[in-house]
Amino acid sequence: MNAEIIKEKSLRNFDSEAEVYEKSSDGKFCSRIYPYILDELNKKNNELILDVGCGNGVMLSKMNENNKLHGVDLSKAMIDVAKKRLKDKAELIVGDAEFLLWEDNYFDTILCTFSFHHYPRPKKVLDEMYRVLKKGGRLILADPWFPTPLRQITNFFLRFSDKGDFHEYSQREITDLLEASNFKLQRFTHPTNDTFLLVAEK
Repeated sequence: MNAEIIKEKSLRNFDSEAEVYEKSSDGKFCSRIYPYILDELNKKNNELILDVGCGNGVMLSKMNENNKLHGVDLSKAMIDVAKKRLKDKAELIVGDAEFLLWEDNYFDTILCTFSFHHYPRPKKVLDEMYRVLKKGGRLILADPWFPTPLRQITNFFLRFSDKGDFHEYSQREITDLLEASNFKLQRFTHPTNDTFLLVAEK
């Protein structure tokens, strides 16, 4: 399916859910592993952090304020909700993960929680994340997890989805993508039986 069509589906879906996403089944699904993500984030402090696909800003709202926080999301409606939530705690912009607006080697940490499976050009997104990360910087990425063959069945039906979902990844697939963008995988875990959380380094 055309990448722009997938993006448009994502945009329509998240624009329509912006005000209620946190209470939706998807929002509740995501929130279960926030403690695990925060444990990883809190291993360091005083960092420049970018949340790619930050949505309504709930994850950014839980981060230590001694970090300098940035967020980007394709949905203006989501960014508007995030701005109400975060006030001056983070710098938030509407933007495309394939075209990050920051300079090279800028961030200490990039966070990507439950948005990666929406990206129709995942390598381009990872290349951009790699570009704006400092050398030695970390990528913390979480997404849904499906065992084989359920993942294959799910991916078949995603082409008919109106939510803009693109692909659910196996560990091998995500590892290959990371390596192709020059990331070094540090850890790959399953905080729950239907999610994965990885840490990779530039």
